[in-house]
Amino acid sequence: MTTPHRATRRDNHTGVALRAVQAPDDGANAGVREPARAKESAQPQQHPQPADVTLRSRLGDLATRVGTLFTPPNPRTTSPPSWDQLIEYGDRGRQAPPSGWPRTLSVLWSRCIALPGRALAIWLDWITRCPSRSLVAVVLYALLAHLPGMGWLPWFY
Repeated sequence: MTTPHRATRRDNHTGVALRAVQAPDDGANAGVREPARAKESAQPQQHPQPADVTLRSRLGDLATRVGTLFTPPNPRTTSPPSWDQLIEYGDRGRQAPPSGWPRTLSVLWSRCIALPGRALAIWLDWITRCPSRSLVAVVLYALLAHLPGMGWLPWFY
């Protein structure tokens, strides 16, 4: 058995399924309804007023921008940038003007710091995924640190 608000009927002309929905009978809509356009034209137009820019709001905006700069991304939901994205950011990113010494520093940073750092992160991720790889990496590092001339490598003893 279907209830009246679940009953569907077919419009024979268009073939579109329509669903009848009952309005709640709370007395608020009792009586004759005005057309929607008449309601809209009867209400005065309210335009939003421009926000009052104060020192407090400017400092709040600055604090929000600085906070987003120093908040690291969530590693579960954010994928790391690709090689091409790192190069593109150095070449055309918004961190520096399109030309000049700041852009040159940006390109150098992306190619000499960001790409090798990304490579190290990928290798460390690969090593730590499997316990046997981690064990082999620790043993090789320990042997390398104890070779003559490799005393500059940090080790536990």
